[in-house]
Amino acid sequence: MLQNDKVFIDPTKFTADDFPIIVLKDDLRTFLGWGIKDRTSGNYCHSEILWKPNELVSQGWLFGTLPLSNEMKSSNMLKFWRIKNLTKDEKLSIMIAIQNRLNRPLWQRSYDFIGTFIGQLTGIRWLRIPGLDYCSEQVNTDYISIIPRAKGTVRSLPNPVDIDTGCNANLDIWECLGYWWAD
Repeated sequence: MLQNDKVFIDPTKFTADDFPIIVLKDDLRTFLGWGIKDRTSGNYCHSEILWKPNELVSQGWLFGTLPLSNEMKSSNMLKFWRIKNLTKDEKLSIMIAIQNRLNRPLWQRSYDFIGTFIGQLTGIRWLRIPGLDYCSEQVNTDYISIIPRAKGTVRSLPNPVDIDTGCNANLDIWECLGYWWAD
């Protein structure tokens, strides 16, 4: 369905052939979501990867899996991006990177608080905890930067808005699959 040039989709209908897909979240209600969007002057406060039917991987306080239904609530709008024409080898590379991260010990899957709350907040992006990531950094590391044709389309140490901006600026490489919003 088209509304204001946006295609609204049902992400529960994606099939195995569609994955992996980057998901950008616009949290419409929380103070933290508002703060991130205000600081980045954009519409998105979180990024994650839909890697299996109805299952996301997300860098929350710990990196792990969560059901897509956790994000499909009226307080969120979701946007879906993927690299065009991913080959089987490219998909496999992304899936292996995600699985390797899931297999890390807990302390290596924790959130990079310094990178987010000091580095991103102050604009000193290099200020971070080496080896730990925040949400958009994880998406860049495990999805974007490992595919040679997509590497460099999104700035290093990105925030969710940087991912959206990079994808929009490189539509020869990226495709927006649509939006989800419970209206």
